[in-house]
Amino acid sequence: MKAQHRHELKTNELAQWLANLPAWAKENTRMIIYIAIVAVLVAGTYVWKLYQTDVVSQNERLQLSRLLAELTQDRIRTLQQQPQGIDLSYTLLQTASMLQNFAGSTKSPDMAALAFIKQAEALRSELHYRTGSVDNQTISSQIAKAKTAYEDAVKNSQNNPSLRGLATFGLGLCEEEVRNFDKAGEIYQKIVDDPALALTTAAASAQYRLKIMDNYKQMVAFKAPSPTPVPGLQPDTVLSEVDVNTAAPPPAVVNAPPAANLPEQQ
Repeated sequence: MKAQHRHELKTNELAQWLANLPAWAKENTRMIIYIAIVAVLVAGTYVWKLYQTDVVSQNERLQLSRLLAELTQDRIRTLQQQPQGIDLSYTLLQTASMLQNFAGSTKSPDMAALAFIKQAEALRSELHYRTGSVDNQTISSQIAKAKTAYEDAVKNSQNNPSLRGLATFGLGLCEEEVRNFDKAGEIYQKIVDDPALALTTAAASAQYRLKIMDNYKQMVAFKAPSPTPVPGLQPDTVLSEVDVNTAAPPPAVVNAPPAANLPEQQ
């Protein structure tokens, strides 16, 4: 009986509230309108922010894709023009600067990390693609900039093992560029020993570098063979003897291959 009585009371209260609702709404019409407007504004703002975030993210992905394509084209154009004695390696520095600016402006840590990695690759590639000699001071300065870019990539990729592995591997390549092989070995070993990086391409690459790195510690002097005539070069062009034991080895001697390409983004 008590349960039935309580049910009847609740039913009566609901009926009474519904009966009084029109009068209450009429008395509080202005307040109801204000509440409705606020609710619509809040919901609209939330939806607009989601839309804006998605649009910005898509635009940034397109921008980064264009920069990466430009970097590839810079490399191809530079290599194509080298037989004619034209040095376009400076275009790699321009693209590296744009990648750095992008990395500093994007709100996506993963895209920032990828841009920093590609910036560092561009800086390292430019040294190898130059047609003239490069002094030790220039090499040290540019490799230092590449290391900074790789370090920034590591900071932005803490939640992405693949990108973090590639950035760390790049630091090892930088140490090899300036012949700090012991430091490079420590970096590669750190990658191999990191369980979080076990399934990444960086781990396999680091293990391979550890096996072959000793081959690059002793540099061998050699004499360039007589060149085959190349269309566009002057007939009296003569290649001089190259000694890679000199203090500033020519950029054509590459101690480390370019960093592995990143897997395509979905």
